[in-house]
Amino acid sequence: MSAVWQLPFGRGKSRWKSVIGGWQVSLINTMRSGRTVNMRYNTSCPTAVTSGLPTFLGGVTLRPNLIGDPMMPESEHSIDKYFNRANVVLPTATSPFGNAGRNIVRGYAYYQLNAGLQKEVRLPYRERMNLQIRAEAFNLLNKTNFGAPNGDRSSGAFATIRSTYPARQLQFALRMAF
Repeated sequence: MSAVWQLPFGRGKSRWKSVIGGWQVSLINTMRSGRTVNMRYNTSCPTAVTSGLPTFLGGVTLRPNLIGDPMMPESEHSIDKYFNRANVVLPTATSPFGNAGRNIVRGYAYYQLNAGLQKEVRLPYRERMNLQIRAEAFNLLNKTNFGAPNGDRSSGAFATIRSTYPARQLQFALRMAF
C-alpha cells in the first residue's frame, strides 16, 4: 500500500504562515508472508545420482524425508532452531530420493513502513528556481525482519537464520531545480 497526502494547512488553506504550508507526506507499507524454503540435501555418496549441476543449469535438487511436521511450534521458533530437525532426515543410499515437496515451509513474515516528507520552496527573485527539501525513512519502525532459514539438511547450519533485512535508514536531501 502506498499513499501521498498534501497536508491540510499552509498557504491558501488556513491562517498558518506560508512557511509551514506546502508539505507532502508519503507512506509505503509492505507486508508479506515469509519466504518459501525448499528443503534439500547434498549427497556425498560415491554412487551419486546426479551430475552435481546447480538447479538453474538442469541439476536435480535432492529432497530429504519427512517423518512428521518439519515446523517447530510457533511458540518455540528461534533463529537457532526454526525447523524441527528430528522430523527431517536424510534418505538412505539405496533410496536417495526423499518425500519432501517443493517449498513446503515458510520463514518469518516481513513488515516494513517507509515514509517521506517533502516541501518545495520557490526562491525569491527567481522565476524558475525551486528548492526541494526532502527527508525519507526506510523501515521507519525499525522492525527486525529475518531472512529465510537454511533448508539444507546436510549442512551444520540447517534450520538456522543468519541474515536480516536492513535496519532503519534515514536520508535527507536538498535539490535545486532550475
